[in-house]
Amino acid sequence: MSFFKKLFDAQEPPAPIEPIFPGEDFVELECETVDGPAAAFINKAYNGYPNKRLYGYQVLVELEAIYTDDEGYATENDTVRLNRVEQDVIDFLKSKQVVHLVGRVNRKNFRDLLIYIDEPRLEQEEVNQFCDEVMKERGINFAIEEDEEWNAVGGFLN
Repeated sequence: MSFFKKLFDAQEPPAPIEPIFPGEDFVELECETVDGPAAAFINKAYNGYPNKRLYGYQVLVELEAIYTDDEGYATENDTVRLNRVEQDVIDFLKSKQVVHLVGRVNRKNFRDLLIYIDEPRLEQEEVNQFCDEVMKERGINFAIEEDEEWNAVGGFLN
């Protein structure tokens, strides 16, 4: 192969180290947020995960708790509905990306989803339509940020 061909050929991204999905080992952790105490459910199987750089985009999803107890945390019935909306979010993302659900944080008036994907492939219009559907029932904030080192969840995984 010529020097120029090597130089200008597109590099293929490195292949992921198996297993791509490390399994499930969810643990419940108590943590403090600016809103007060929270309960995090974290998949500790991602501790030391070797493919972080290949799935280096964090999907930031914040779901509003509609029905809350006196302290502002989702009631049991609302938690059931939040679980369904969470699954809808994951299914929506899986339609175009590889999705890693690292965990969730239930805090006063909200649930945060801790998700990583390989490469954002959703069009803004698709995201808007999805969020508009969710907002018929509850508030949602949705964003995607690069986080190749998984710094946003590092404190939960160690």
